[in-house]
Amino acid sequence: MARALGVFSGPAGRVALLRATQPLVIHAHPQVHVIFNISGDDSVYLVEGVPAAATYTQMLLVNPWVAHSNPRPADGAETILLALYIDAPWFAENCRAIMRGYRNMPFPRTTGPVTRELRIMVDDLARFVLAQDQDAQAIDARIDSLMHAVVAEACPDVLSASRIHHRPFGVDYRIRKAVQIIRAAPRKTINVDGIAAQVGLSRSHFHDRFRECMGISPGLYIDSFCCDWAAQQLCDRTRSVAAISRDLGFSAQSHFTRFFKSKTGVAPREFRRGQRTATIL
Repeated sequence: MARALGVFSGPAGRVALLRATQPLVIHAHPQVHVIFNISGDDSVYLVEGVPAAATYTQMLLVNPWVAHSNPRPADGAETILLALYIDAPWFAENCRAIMRGYRNMPFPRTTGPVTRELRIMVDDLARFVLAQDQDAQAIDARIDSLMHAVVAEACPDVLSASRIHHRPFGVDYRIRKAVQIIRAAPRKTINVDGIAAQVGLSRSHFHDRFRECMGISPGLYIDSFCCDWAAQQLCDRTRSVAAISRDLGFSAQSHFTRFFKSKTGVAPREFRRGQRTATIL
């Protein structure tokens, strides 16, 4: 059974220490996503269909809204992973990356070396995330230092504001409007054809233009955004899992549980259980 050993949410985004045993279906994140192998077997992902592994000496780098999956065998050998979900605005400001819309992406490749110095920083952050009483300021500082080290090691060109990886996406105000509609009221049951009509496009043209502009299909975008929204809501312990499930339009909480687990590797309650009490010293 996959477990969330520790979860922390702060100004930079979310960090999760995960015991991974389950496969993950194709999904994407709005954040800059970095995965480190803490211990256990190598974890091979498919990033836009291309294999890329998180190993003890190699980190996995996934740009925002890039489709990826982990086709590992169900209930296979476990891997302890430290997964960072860094908010794009924070990354742009703190790592001096230029990220306008969905066109410019920080990482030119999907993997980077984990040096001895990086390994020390990763293991240190993992210990703080695992702590029963999390020191929020200490974790924030370690995330900041780690992400600067990741950028410097994996893509030093990003530190120069004049150079950055470019994805050939299109720009269409109708797709921007569609994204705003989706984000305003995330629901798994949202009517894609209805959104297409609202922005003045036929169903087929909407799907084509959405993929051209966003890099993924409307359905995958909706699923991924709903999953990320649910993860944020689960960090608020005043909200019940049942209420989050209802808000997303699931007819039964068990359906929401299967949906969330298929994309994160852990059930919603397990994800919430991994959160600790943050202290600010």
